[in-house]
Amino acid sequence: MNKYALMVAACMLVARSASAAPDYQNYYIHGRSCTSITPGQTAVYSNWGVESPSTAAIDVMCPIVLNYPSAGTELTSVWVMVSGYNRAGYNTLNCTVASTSRWDGTGQVSTRVFLPFSKDNPSPPQFDGAQFVPNDAFLTVICRLPGYTATGRSHLTGIWLQVGFGR
Repeated sequence: MNKYALMVAACMLVARSASAAPDYQNYYIHGRSCTSITPGQTAVYSNWGVESPSTAAIDVMCPIVLNYPSAGTELTSVWVMVSGYNRAGYNTLNCTVASTSRWDGTGQVSTRVFLPFSKDNPSPPQFDGAQFVPNDAFLTVICRLPGYTATGRSHLTGIWLQVGFGR
């Protein structure tokens, strides 16, 4: 095979793989849009996002409404990054991102991200990220926020998702 034929074959391979490339969409959820799902506890919103109103931890649910490119498109990947302030030396601020089947609600797949407590300096925001392969699905984000301590209040400031769609 000559150089010209090799170059044409390589271009065709690149073009075919590019046409099958996933469509990525970005979603940003500010901590203010997350709502408490802990009975009897209402989340508190401040300049820094959502927090627990007391020394007790609370769970909050954050909305994800995916915009599927077309009816036959499948959700193929999810990357999540969470930011916030963890000022509790215990009960780490963490978020679970779960996917369940659009068709029958089964087959949950999930990942979890953690914002650890930094005893050296609890003031700066923490970040953590994870990626997982979803179950062509609805996505749900639930975060556990520690209650306030003598060190201060923990805050969930934001969640960023990048989701990939393919066929």
